[in-house]
Amino acid sequence: QPTTRRDGIAKVTGTATFAADNHPDRMLHAVYAPATIARGRVTALDTEAALAHPGVVAVYTPWNRPPLAGDPDAKPFMFAFRFEALQSDEVRYANQPVAFVVAESLEAATEGARFLKPQYEAQPARVGLDGNAPFKPRGDANTATLPPGTRRRTRSSTPPTRRPRITTTRWRATASSPNGRTASSNSTSRPRPSC
Repeated sequence: QPTTRRDGIAKVTGTATFAADNHPDRMLHAVYAPATIARGRVTALDTEAALAHPGVVAVYTPWNRPPLAGDPDAKPFMFAFRFEALQSDEVRYANQPVAFVVAESLEAATEGARFLKPQYEAQPARVGLDGNAPFKPRGDANTATLPPGTRRRTRSSTPPTRRPRITTTRWRATASSPNGRTASSNSTSRPRPSC
């Protein structure tokens, strides 16, 4: 049975406000530097080069991150994921965030993240459920089904499956809440109060 979405008309008419449409005064942008290995540990990051880039305000790494308010291993509800960004220098999967660069513009944050040039102590990737044994290819997949003397040339690519995630958070102190309140909006919702 069809249901009516509260924001449906605003979205299809182009009047909906999304997280990326919010530009508060003195807004900062954050970009993470992804791990380029599948498993191992980060041994060095060139934070000085990133901080020297114009517009970069701060660089957060496993060695200087602010403390978390809660336990990163806690699962507040059944389907919660473990939060592990910057909790250690260990890399558990490819593209895991290994540092965050905060800057005055998205472009400056992106460039600052490129200047980090992470160095690693790589370990073999875990690719199976068979006791985490390293993957050992068997045979040659390109020639296994082709008649002798023939060659096949292929090219494939996989498009990104996720939209960019955008979150805009504002902090505001008021007379009724002198320690401040935050209001956040992300790429899949409208602004809503939190804290």
